[in-house]
Amino acid sequence: MRALASVLLVAATLAWAQPTRVTCGPGQHGCGPATAASIGGGATTTTVGATTTTTLTTLVLPGATGSDANCPTTIATINANDGTGWGNFIVYGQTCVAGANAAGYDVTAISAAVANAPAGAHIKCSIYDIVGPTYLGTGCNSAEATLTLNPNAYITMAVSGPCHLATATRYMIGCATDSGSVSWGTTTGGNIAYMGTSYATLWPTVLSQTGINAGIVGRYLTVTATPGTVVPACGPSDGNCPTTVPALSGTLAGLDGRANQTLSCATGAAAGGYTVRSISAYVGAATAGKHLQCSLYDTASPHARIGAGCDTVAATLVSPTNAYVTMATSGSCHVAASTRYTIVCNSDDAAAAWGYSASCPTCSNYDVQTYGTWPATLAASTAYGSALMYYMTVTSP
Repeated sequence: MRALASVLLVAATLAWAQPTRVTCGPGQHGCGPATAASIGGGATTTTVGATTTTTLTTLVLPGATGSDANCPTTIATINANDGTGWGNFIVYGQTCVAGANAAGYDVTAISAAVANAPAGAHIKCSIYDIVGPTYLGTGCNSAEATLTLNPNAYITMAVSGPCHLATATRYMIGCATDSGSVSWGTTTGGNIAYMGTSYATLWPTVLSQTGINAGIVGRYLTVTATPGTVVPACGPSDGNCPTTVPALSGTLAGLDGRANQTLSCATGAAAGGYTVRSISAYVGAATAGKHLQCSLYDTASPHARIGAGCDTVAATLVSPTNAYVTMATSGSCHVAASTRYTIVCNSDDAAAAWGYSASCPTCSNYDVQTYGTWPATLAASTAYGSALMYYMTVTSP
């Protein structure tokens, strides 16, 4: 399992289920239909740990059901619950892919649908990367909510922040309770995992699987689109700098297995420099299922790699693309103020046609390089004579 307006609501309905050790029987209240079916899309919302109330412009990004059938915007109607016995368990499932905002998103709150609970029980949630799944950090931890009796509602908990999500990326939301009598609102479809752990010592660095079952439970994230600044490839005489992407002149094919390099405009003047959130490259024709990946190097000779965090997540191409493909950086990627960089992209698709702009003899070069590997240094052996159409999206730290 493993980016809009100033404020967005990104909803995630995640797949959950009760542990196999829990069965409906004496003392197992809440095994069956939830008391309030309205616990779904139009549910009451209780906010915990927030200092202000904001009217939200909503965008639905639900947790994924089978084959992403409900993605990108449909939240499953909650009409049942998952039984009890969840004390000291993290129950987690994956979201749909986040939207296309090139600078990504900042999470402000996590919400969880709770069907039945004893008054005074507690819940809290956090967010994990899809790989591992690996903990995003304390900024993505929610405040703890104290439940009322059988709330049958989404409980919304502010995150401590900052908590950033990359563009076009899936995440895991995990929630836990200190009560074995809490049941989460559910519906059918999808798959979830759960991990036994002490509520008092949340959150583990990596989520393991104590077990996995079928089901969907209500979860969503409240986010804002991160404002970003475009740092484009430079055109002739820097005519497009500092922030305008050059106009498309045509495409070039046969660039696979090459470190295709282009010089960027200088970054802005922010004293602390910038964080690179994503790198984008224009692709015309392409072979469906093939891949594209980019990274960042300096402008020395030879070019030195900035760091592994500046390598992007690989994009899977569609045919034809005829658009910019935006790829989130895979980790921490910091660049200095008022500095040029070399944006480098590679592909395993011989048929991929890469966008270029007007004639520019010194803008773009290439060196032969196996796709999927980024060496410590790169030469600039052969000039293309045109500027390849790349840009990076950055934010101030």
